[in-house]
Amino acid sequence: MKQLIILLLISFNIQSQILKPSTRVVPIITQVTQQVQDRLFTEPSFQQPIVYIDFSPLFPGILGLTRKIDRGVYMVDLSPAFTNEELELVLLHELVHVWQLHTEILGSDQSFFIYRNIKYPFWFPYTLRPWEIEANEIAEEVCNPK
Repeated sequence: MKQLIILLLISFNIQSQILKPSTRVVPIITQVTQQVQDRLFTEPSFQQPIVYIDFSPLFPGILGLTRKIDRGVYMVDLSPAFTNEELELVLLHELVHVWQLHTEILGSDQSFFIYRNIKYPFWFPYTLRPWEIEANEIAEEVCNPK
């Protein structure tokens, strides 16, 4: 029994958000991506989200998009029309959205986004959405520490 407990403790990874990037996306994932993961995803490994990341044709002007696929499973789509350097910050921004969704800080219902228990209509301006502002601030802070 003691050996089983030791084996479980050894295999227990405290911070291990599981990123599943397509091979085309791998060059975008950097050490900064790991810093965002370490900052946001602090629960035990068995509670970490699984995040699939791939390029996807998106509406012009949209660089990235996060979707909840199932409980604990998310998809981050990145526009292939931008450079890896531009998309690195976008990926960080989208990982903040994964965290927001995973921790239920952000959600939605039939007619509204729900952020920190406040409802916002879907037409609420993008630049004023507090969850977008938060995602930008965290991504920028990690990329450009003071």
